[in-house]
Amino acid sequence: MIAVGSMLWALGAAEAATLEDVWAAVSTRSHEAVLIEEQQRQMEEAQFLSVAALLPKVVLGSNVTFNQIEVAFDPSALFPPEITGLVEQLTGTPLELGDPILLQKKVALDGSLTFLQPIVNAPAFAQAAGVDDIIDAGARDRDAKLADLRKGVAQVYWAVLLGRAAEAVSKDALANAQQHRETVAKLRAGGVAVAQAELQAELAVSRAQRELAAASARRVVAERLLSDWSGLPGDAAFEEPQPSARAFGSLDAAVEHAWTHRAEVAAARLRMDSARTQHTVSMLGWVPTVDGRFTEQYTQNTGFSGRNWIWNAGIQLNWVAWDGGFRIVDTRQKASQVRMAEAAHERQRDAVRREVESAWQERLRAEAARAAVEREIGLATENLRLAEASLAAGVGTLQTAEDARLGLAAARLAELSERMNVHLADVALRHATGELRLAPSP
Repeated sequence: MIAVGSMLWALGAAEAATLEDVWAAVSTRSHEAVLIEEQQRQMEEAQFLSVAALLPKVVLGSNVTFNQIEVAFDPSALFPPEITGLVEQLTGTPLELGDPILLQKKVALDGSLTFLQPIVNAPAFAQAAGVDDIIDAGARDRDAKLADLRKGVAQVYWAVLLGRAAEAVSKDALANAQQHRETVAKLRAGGVAVAQAELQAELAVSRAQRELAAASARRVVAERLLSDWSGLPGDAAFEEPQPSARAFGSLDAAVEHAWTHRAEVAAARLRMDSARTQHTVSMLGWVPTVDGRFTEQYTQNTGFSGRNWIWNAGIQLNWVAWDGGFRIVDTRQKASQVRMAEAAHERQRDAVRREVESAWQERLRAEAARAAVEREIGLATENLRLAEASLAAGVGTLQTAEDARLGLAAARLAELSERMNVHLADVALRHATGELRLAPSP
């Protein structure tokens, strides 16, 4: 991220940065982009939780037991002395019954190592199969948020360009108003102008000062926001972006493309699929579960076996025949959630259709407005030519020529504003149709 910021600083010092340069920096260093990416990483990490229910589990256990008394089993105590003596008389050897067997030590240590493996767990299997929909829906949410961020970057980028142009025009307007005031003052001193003309000139200067202050404030705010997002110096030069060629031949084609490629529609569809999976999981809660178990155990109380280590294995079947009605209610809730997800999917499709229609009409309006303002520039240019010709012939005034020049500058600012509207309308249309991706725009 530091490298990107350094690169852009050097770029800003050498040549104008493009909108794609700024977006490359914003997408890697801005707090908004980091938050979006980290939310998706957390979602991806949660994928393992559903799989963990199907994986084997290893359980280690140990105990230290302190008993009140020590218990031993002495086989010789089972026979009275008369019997052992009789056996010895008959065999000629003493009866050997072995050493006493220690059944319970006063202090004993034991431990175990157990492997548990689910064999049949229908809800867990279904849950693991459906978790991919949740992960993919989260990825589509990330794409949608990044597209929103990119759209916002384009708007702020243009705010900087337009703010700078507006500030320049406002400075010219202020200078023109001040010159007009001086001219009126001279005429007033010569008795040619009336007092009202002098008041109007003062009002024009005040209005120009106010408009310049507003334009400067807007420019500073836009530059600061773009600098905070991208790391580019606020006074860096920026290149004016150009709108892309229209990618769709008709509004219906744009809507169809949006329904297929828009991230929000895809996320709603995936959540609908996930809701259906959850409904299936709920119904599979009636299926019994089967688990396998293997345990290796160590104990100091060897008992009759005489062995410290011993293992055992088993298969356990569990079936909750009745759980108080929980599964019935849960299944009904999941069915309701399916219907909600289906409705949400249709609502999202309708919202996207309306957004595409609005963006399409705005693009047409912006193109028409740009064509109109180009005609206005032609008229303002001709007006300035006539005013300068009149001034050169001695029949016009300098103030008239300055007003005409200022009118041409305002028309050019309006043209820049309409060029901005065309480009932002293009960005809005590409956003609405799902084409505003991380890759540079065409």
